[in-house]
Amino acid sequence: MSEPDGGRQEPVRVLVVDDLPDNVEILRARLESRGYAVATAANGEEALAAVHADPPQLILCDVMMPGIDGYEVARRIKRDEGLPFIPIILVTALNETEHIVQGLNTGADDYIAKPYHFQELEARVRAMLRIKRLQDELDQKNRELEVANKRLKKLSITDGLTELFNHRHVHELLRDEFERSRRTEEPLGVVMTPSFFLLAARKFSPSFLFFSRVLLRSSVWNVIRVSRICSSVSRTLPPVIPSFSPFM
Repeated sequence: MSEPDGGRQEPVRVLVVDDLPDNVEILRARLESRGYAVATAANGEEALAAVHADPPQLILCDVMMPGIDGYEVARRIKRDEGLPFIPIILVTALNETEHIVQGLNTGADDYIAKPYHFQELEARVRAMLRIKRLQDELDQKNRELEVANKRLKKLSITDGLTELFNHRHVHELLRDEFERSRRTEEPLGVVMTPSFFLLAARKFSPSFLFFSRVLLRSSVWNVIRVSRICSSVSRTLPPVIPSFSPFM
């Protein structure tokens, strides 16, 4: 069954974390009757292992548990950048303001005190799932925007016909390397390879041709800091720090 207030074609997965089996079974039965797919954990360690193995779409977590309590479970999940956004609702008998504030400060998204009405809990679950859906959509848009920006950047620095770096970008690279050479007082070498170089392919070894293709594919000119490749030779020569001037 799909999520009650959404258009999903598969059940929403909810992880119920509680060290009391009766509480777990009551929540499981009620949630499954609403069409949710329910996984369970009896303590904080099991909860963290279940989240990393197969991240749920929402977590209902008790606070008072042996070992890792609900606060620490929420804290670790929210600090793990490898996990997607997972709403966490803390369910506990601790209903004083200080406990609610502590739970929210650890990263939990909502807090409901026992005893509770299931209708209220279900409403909070639905609200958290709406927030998750919006967050997932935002993350997807951000990923699409990042891909579009990378594509746009590539278009701005490459020639549309050859797919090599264009004239403006080559000058930017050279200027950067000249400035680096002045700053570090290191000698600079520039290798310029003509585009017709591969026409003489038969005269060179396969390994040399492969290296040449890599160079040509990335740019027409590649700036190489000679001192880092042949330091024993370059240290015997006076530094050559050219000034930049357009040559095309």
